[in-house]
Amino acid sequence: MDFSDYWPENKRFLVTVGSGLLVFLIGLMIVNNLYGSEVKSEQRKLTSNRRNLRDARYTPGDLSRAKEENEALQAAVDTLANAVTFIPREEFVLRQGGSSPGNQYFGTVDRVREELDTLASRNRLRLPDGLGLEVVKTQRLEVVQRHLEALDVIDRVVRLALEAGVRRIDKIQVRLDPGIESRGGVGTVERTEIKFTIIGPSRPFVRLMALSQAGRFGSPLPVHDIDVNVARSKADEVRAEVTFMVIRLHGLDEADEEI
Repeated sequence: MDFSDYWPENKRFLVTVGSGLLVFLIGLMIVNNLYGSEVKSEQRKLTSNRRNLRDARYTPGDLSRAKEENEALQAAVDTLANAVTFIPREEFVLRQGGSSPGNQYFGTVDRVREELDTLASRNRLRLPDGLGLEVVKTQRLEVVQRHLEALDVIDRVVRLALEAGVRRIDKIQVRLDPGIESRGGVGTVERTEIKFTIIGPSRPFVRLMALSQAGRFGSPLPVHDIDVNVARSKADEVRAEVTFMVIRLHGLDEADEEI
């Protein structure tokens, strides 16, 4: 087709296309002038990062130092874990092949109550009825074992209270970690809390706290919280609430393998 014939028929179309191309080129020049340097800078960074990924960034010395630091950190974690992890005494551990977990627990509770009630009456220490223990209805081994460990703490604290000269333990409350009954589990740190409410002169209470940290039964008893208030009726009497903990650590071995 001759261009002289094509132009009249398609003049409007060609003008529209040419105008659009011109606008596009002008826009491209503006964008390049405004942002071209930033785009090129980012492109250079991208190229540099890709090059760094291909090249070795760490020397054998760096790797050796990292391993040494990791070993030192692991040793610190092990030391801390050994310091806070509660180790129950043999009589407070469920026996394999014996009677049911529930029967073993109730048998231990009866023995501890009798022993502590006898000692308390001889030394004029008031204890809550039945040591404030609630009935454990479950037969789940892990739950019963937690209650036995709490009973171990109660036995230790009451004996230390007798030695310290405490005159009244008004209340004892046991609270298992909520995670033990949840689908999410207990996490890395599991806490069983044993809360004592003690009423009397402040000096025996202070002595009790010192004895609880002296490792009389092998290791200090971890303390979660202490709240002491002076009694309104007697200036020399305090009402102290102290919460001891049984701590279990979970998943540390798996974490070690991932490092």
